[in-house]
Amino acid sequence: MRKVALCIIMSFAGLGMDSMVLETNGGPVLRLTCIPWLFDSLSMMVGCWIFMGYDLLFGLTVGLIIATCSPAVIVPGMMDLNEQN
Repeated sequence: MRKVALCIIMSFAGLGMDSMVLETNGGPVLRLTCIPWLFDSLSMMVGCWIFMGYDLLFGLTVGLIIATCSPAVIVPGMMDLNEQN
């Protein structure tokens, strides 16, 4: 059930994307996606290491999983807000 829900969320995140806009604004799009993803992953890694006592590699794994799923939840809401001005 969780895998199906994740697939639905990921598909909603990609439905509103326009490929021509992504091609013309490649640099800013890359920076706006990669920098927050990297910061989320590294902060989760450090948080797992400090607060939970896990090793850094396990914390990085948890951070990469969580940081990958969070844009799929945030992007559709941001696109709705953009449409509403």
